[in-house]
Amino acid sequence: MEQKDSPMEQYLNENLLPDETVKWTGRPTNIKLMEKPMSNFVILRWVISALLLVFTVWYWTFALAHGFEISLPVTLTVILVLVAAWVAVSPLISNRRAQSKCLYAITNKRALILYKTIPIITRVRELDTVTDSSYDTLSTGCGNIYVGAKTKNAPGKARDMAFVSDMPDDELPLIFFSVEDPASVFALLNAREARHEDEEGSMIA
Repeated sequence: MEQKDSPMEQYLNENLLPDETVKWTGRPTNIKLMEKPMSNFVILRWVISALLLVFTVWYWTFALAHGFEISLPVTLTVILVLVAAWVAVSPLISNRRAQSKCLYAITNKRALILYKTIPIITRVRELDTVTDSSYDTLSTGCGNIYVGAKTKNAPGKARDMAFVSDMPDDELPLIFFSVEDPASVFALLNAREARHEDEEGSMIA
């Protein structure tokens, strides 16, 4: 039985430019939470979780010292602990969500990231404007593809770009985070660039 395209793949195919064809699609996969460099996304949430737990301990100490009714500290403690636990595990949940709610694509004209939001949000780089690209291999064997010049803070932002659809990225390359067979994806980008250079050379000749 022929496998149906996902809603994001359908959206991509329905919104191609004239004479544009899809060469590759992929998703974040095999995401390792502790992969270095650590993401600001993960660190910030763990800091928030720790602060909530510290505040809980302080509040209990303050409440007991001032003779508050026990029901109020208990209620607030339960709320704070639940919030802290949710914040702490949210990176794990986000890892799972990214694998189903983020789609990467390379066409003969563009590189794209699509987010499964309502409506679908798309980040785009016109390949004709891309003068540099590179990739990193992660400890899992997957890799990050940088469509554009790899800036100093790009590796630390790679995970964030997969999770946060509205993250500002004006000073970043387009990043495909934790994709399988990064060397082949990178070769596909280079092959497109080489074909484009050949076409320009033929036009000049």
